[in-house]
Amino acid sequence: MQVDRLNSAIDGGLHSDYFANMLRNEWNCGQRLFRRTVVRYVAALGALALAALGRAEPAGPTIRSQEPWADWFGGQEAALHFVVTAPAAFQGRLEWSFSTSGRTLARREQAVAIEAAHAQIVEIRLPIPEVKPGVVVDAALTLALVGTEAAGAHATLQRPIRIFPKDPFVDRAVWLKKLDIALFDPEGRTATLFEKAGIPFRVLRDQDAIENLKTGLLVVGEGVSFRAQRGLGARLPRLAARGVPVLCLAPAEGAFPMPGVAAEDQPMPSSVRLDGPRMIARLNKRLDAETWPPDGRIARAGFTLQAERAGIVASVTEGAMVWSWIEARYPHHPRGRLIVCAFEIVTRWEAGPAPRYCLAELLDYATKPGDE
Repeated sequence: MQVDRLNSAIDGGLHSDYFANMLRNEWNCGQRLFRRTVVRYVAALGALALAALGRAEPAGPTIRSQEPWADWFGGQEAALHFVVTAPAAFQGRLEWSFSTSGRTLARREQAVAIEAAHAQIVEIRLPIPEVKPGVVVDAALTLALVGTEAAGAHATLQRPIRIFPKDPFVDRAVWLKKLDIALFDPEGRTATLFEKAGIPFRVLRDQDAIENLKTGLLVVGEGVSFRAQRGLGARLPRLAARGVPVLCLAPAEGAFPMPGVAAEDQPMPSSVRLDGPRMIARLNKRLDAETWPPDGRIARAGFTLQAERAGIVASVTEGAMVWSWIEARYPHHPRGRLIVCAFEIVTRWEAGPAPRYCLAELLDYATKPGDE
């Protein structure tokens, strides 16, 4: 039955964009898997070669950042940590300067003493200034490890610092109200956050209210269980196909019908996109798209495609080889769009700017008319 539906769609020429996109996604997934396999194989060969050659020591001291994210709130003294290592005993100082637009905001130095082949974690307290509402400031932190006996720096590191105001919705109250957000949030955490952030919404108490929704934007709150909320995954594509955009935030467990290759009663999308955290950079290139504080994770889980009797489903799965973005667009309605993303926006709201500014971008992206 699934094959007949697939052949019918291809023969009709109605969904070529969707199937081309699916083929590209599978091809890209295969390419990534191949590249990762090659990298691991080469790394293993390199390790064997180094073992055969004996001890291969680095040329000198090194500096590595423990917090790789670049986005920080203004108006705080941030604790940043750096791992300093050296092949031989080292005595000297760590100098650092913090600047923006050619202007130095802070400059400090501190003594460093490292034993041979040992690592030392150095903490610096970075005074990050307040920035104007709605303004993001690019800055740079430059570090230099300088020895006591030799002139010049033994190691340097420069890393970007992007300074954000805390409110991503400044001067956007009218826009937020026009979104007409309807929130289905069995866990209640997203509703609490929306109230705190000043995001207006109306509450949908049950799935029947979702079925009757005619206007606005449906947001499914973070942490929803497709296992506990039986039938929810099938309702969301039908709503999007009727022209009501749907945004589902980081479901906790269960599975939902994969748009386009699910059961017979599901609407056929005109295109489907599967992606990973890089989608964050596509929404806003100034947002961290690889790591978020406090532990570097952007999502606890993602999605894998699995075959079931009724068709293909997207299952919430923990692991590295997962998708974190599934988007389907539907014909005949420019606002007909379903987005299910794994980014933990509510959980990490207070940890840094990226989650809250990502939400602002998601609300905007989900409600923009598509190309169809």
